[in-house]
Amino acid sequence: MTIDNADNKAQKRRKVRAILASGLVLGVGAAVTLAAWNDSVWGNAEFGTGANTWNVQGDFGGGFNEYIENPGGSMIFTPGFDNLAPGQTVASVVGLRETGSNLDAIVSLQRATDPAGAADGVSKSNLDETLLLKVTDMGATKGACTDTQQTGAVLTSAGATVSNGTFANLTVPKGTERWLCFAVTLPNNLNPSTLSKSVSAAWEFQAVSAEPVATP
Repeated sequence: MTIDNADNKAQKRRKVRAILASGLVLGVGAAVTLAAWNDSVWGNAEFGTGANTWNVQGDFGGGFNEYIENPGGSMIFTPGFDNLAPGQTVASVVGLRETGSNLDAIVSLQRATDPAGAADGVSKSNLDETLLLKVTDMGATKGACTDTQQTGAVLTSAGATVSNGTFANLTVPKGTERWLCFAVTLPNNLNPSTLSKSVSAAWEFQAVSAEPVATP
C-alpha cells in the first residue's frame, strides 16, 4: 500500500510537470504567433474657423454693402422726415442678408446712438425720446414700407421711441435676405416749442452666427 501510494504520487507529479511544460511551450508559441499579427490604423483631421464663410450685409436704400462702422449706410426715409408735423409718419426700408450660405444669422437691433460717436446716447436732444419707432418684419421679400402702410410683424415694443427702440433674435436664414420697415412718428398734441429742432440717430444691427444643426 505504501509503495502504491508512492507510485501514485510520483505519477501525479509527472503529470503536473508535463502539463506545466506543455503550457510553457504553448505560451511561447502563442507569443510568437501574436507578434506576427501586429497592425496599425491612423486617423487624421483638420480643424478651422470657417473664415470668410459667414457674413451679414445691410441695404439702406443704396444696395447691399458691409457698413461695418458707425454711422453706416444712410437710411432713406419717405419725404418729410426733415420737417415733421405732429401726427406725421415717415418710413424707411432696411434689408439684411447673410452671404456665406453656411450658417443662419441671429440679428438684434441695439439702442440708437449718435452717428458722430458720442458716448451719451443719440444726442443731447429731447426729440429722440419723443419720436416713436415701429420696426416691422416684412420677411424674405421687400413689402409695403411707406408713411401710411407698414406690413409685417412688429418687432419693437409698444411705445418704443427712437432712443430706446430695440428688438432681439431675428433670424436671417443662411444665404437669404430679410427686409424690415422702420417707421418714425411724431405724436400729436405736442408743443413744438418744447422740442429740439432735429436729432440724428444711428442703429446697430448686431449679428451672430447660429449654432449649426447636427445631422443624424
